[in-house]
Amino acid sequence: MTDQPRTSDEIREAYIAFFREKGHQLLPPWPLVPIGDPTSMFTSAGMQQFKPIFMGEQEAPGARAVTVQRCFRTTDIEVVGDRSHCTAFEMMGNFSFGDYFKKGAIEMAWELLTQVYQLDPERLHATVYLDDEDAYEAWLAVGLPAERIHRRDEDLNYWFSFPNGTPGASGPLGPDSEIYYDLHPEMGEVVRDLPLEEMEAKGVGVGYDERYLEIWNLVFMQLYQHPDGRREPLPAQNIDTGSGLERVAMVIQGVDSVFETDIFYPILAQAASEFDLHYESANENLKHVIRAMSEHCRAATLLIGDGVVPSNEGRGYVLRRVIRRAVYLARRAGLKQRFTARVGGVVVDKMGGYYTHLVESRKFIEQALDAEEERFVRTLASGQTRLEGLLERLGESGSTVVPR
Repeated sequence: MTDQPRTSDEIREAYIAFFREKGHQLLPPWPLVPIGDPTSMFTSAGMQQFKPIFMGEQEAPGARAVTVQRCFRTTDIEVVGDRSHCTAFEMMGNFSFGDYFKKGAIEMAWELLTQVYQLDPERLHATVYLDDEDAYEAWLAVGLPAERIHRRDEDLNYWFSFPNGTPGASGPLGPDSEIYYDLHPEMGEVVRDLPLEEMEAKGVGVGYDERYLEIWNLVFMQLYQHPDGRREPLPAQNIDTGSGLERVAMVIQGVDSVFETDIFYPILAQAASEFDLHYESANENLKHVIRAMSEHCRAATLLIGDGVVPSNEGRGYVLRRVIRRAVYLARRAGLKQRFTARVGGVVVDKMGGYYTHLVESRKFIEQALDAEEERFVRTLASGQTRLEGLLERLGESGSTVVPR
C-alpha cells in the first residue's frame, strides 16, 4: 500500500493518478465562465462541459475522463462562514460516457476511498435513491453493510443539471448515490430510515448536520427531462461524479473544518492577521467572520482570474455581492482598513502552483479587489453619514418616527 496522500496537492494528484490508471483521460477544466453554454452563469459542476456528450449531441473524446474543475455556486452563500460550505471549490470528477455504470463507479469509489485515501471503512455511509436496487446491491458487494446504506427520495438523491422544480426546465438528470464520512462516530448509532416526514435533521444526508460530511456524489446520468416534464432515457447510460477537494482534505487531515486544511489555512491566517490576532485566539463569532472573509476573497480571486469584473449586472453583480459580503462582515466586526487585495494575494500564492493563470493575473486581481472594496467603503460611509444626519434632525424635532 502506498503512503496516504496528506496535502491537498497530493490528494488532487492521487485522484488523477488513480483514474488515469483505470483508463480515464485527463481533460482540462473549463474556466468559471462557461464556454458556449448560455444557460448557465457560472461553471458550477464538473459535468457542465460534458452536457452535449450526455445528450448525444457531441462525440465523446473517449470512453472515460477525469477532471479537476474549479466551480462557483451561490446556493450556500448565506451559510458561508460555517465549517464546510463554500461558494468556490475544486470538484474532482470521473466520467463514463456509455462505458461503466453504477457497479463500476461504486467499485472504483470504494477502492480509492479505502485503499488510496486509506479512510476507515467503518466511518463511511452511502445514500441511494429509494428504488435503486442496482446501486444498493453494488454497495453491499464492495463490503458496505446494509445498516450504512440509506434510502432517500428524489429531493435528496436525484441530480438535476438544472434547478429542480423550475417550470419549463430541461436537461440531463438521474438518481445518485452520495458518500458520507462520519466525523463523530462516538455519538453512537445513526438515525435509521424512518418515514421521511418523521426523519430527524440528524439523519445521514438530511439537512446541514455537522456529523456526516458528504465527500463524493456518484450521479447515474441516464435520463433527459423535457420542458413539459417528460423524462426519457439518454442515448447512453453515463457516470458523472463529483468529490470536493476541500472536504476530502478536511477528512484526511483530521481537522474540524475545510478552513483548517492546508487549502485554506494560509488564507485564513492572513484574514485573521487583519484583526491583529491568530485565528485560534478569536471568539467563535469572529472566527465565523474570518472564515467568510477567507472564502469570499478566494472565490472573488478565482472569478476575477477567469475574467469576471465587478459590475451591477450578471456575473459582475454576483462577484460584487461576494466581495461586499466579505467587506460588510469584516467592517461590522470592527475592521477599519481595506484587506481584500492582501487576502487575495495569499490566494494566488496558495493556488498559483496548479492554476498558473492566477500568478499571471496577480496585479489585475489585487487591483480589482481593492478598487471594489474602496467603492463599497465609500458607499457605506455615505450611507452612515446620511443616517446620522436623519437621526439628528429627528432628535431636534422631538420625533421618534422616520418619515416615510
